[in-house]
Amino acid sequence: MRIFRILIVISLLVQSVQPLLANNNAKKVIAENTLVGIKLYDDVSAVTKKYGSPTEIVPIKCIKQVLGEEKSDSNTEVSAANNTDDEENNFQYSRWIYQKSSSRYSFILNPKGKVILIEAQGLSDGNAKTSKGISLGNSMASLVGKYKFPDTWTKLTSSLMAKYQQKYRVVFGLSKTDDSKTYQVSQIIVTSIPL
Repeated sequence: MRIFRILIVISLLVQSVQPLLANNNAKKVIAENTLVGIKLYDDVSAVTKKYGSPTEIVPIKCIKQVLGEEKSDSNTEVSAANNTDDEENNFQYSRWIYQKSSSRYSFILNPKGKVILIEAQGLSDGNAKTSKGISLGNSMASLVGKYKFPDTWTKLTSSLMAKYQQKYRVVFGLSKTDDSKTYQVSQIIVTSIPL
């Protein structure tokens, strides 16, 4: 009788472990962390080593400004709270912009000089490619084929934003060109911060 109980316990244990083992063999979701040869949390020196001096550096006073929720107007509460005599010390974040021939790269740096957001914009650029192979100029069908449906779609005036932040930490901007009836990827944002 005792052996019978032990066999039942072993059988139950094996049955409960099998689903766990099966899930280990399932495809793992890998969040995006690299775009245009730069990784999230790379130091500013990695950016300058790869791209040299930026075309433009835009100071950003607060993270809300990075997200587009806060304007840099001096009448805002955030700006007033940060106001000091030394205006240069106000800025905690910065956007480094590199203008390329057919695209533009931007890197948002935190106060410690680490990359927290990487953005590529343009109609085509094979260097701006995600780990799943989506690059600027790809169709919406290609995007959905690789990433499935996004967490959220946002309709803007003449474009769409597809946010895949829960699994992949990536946002795609899609727009129509004059000669195209379909949406194409025109912006890729890899980020460590929620947008």
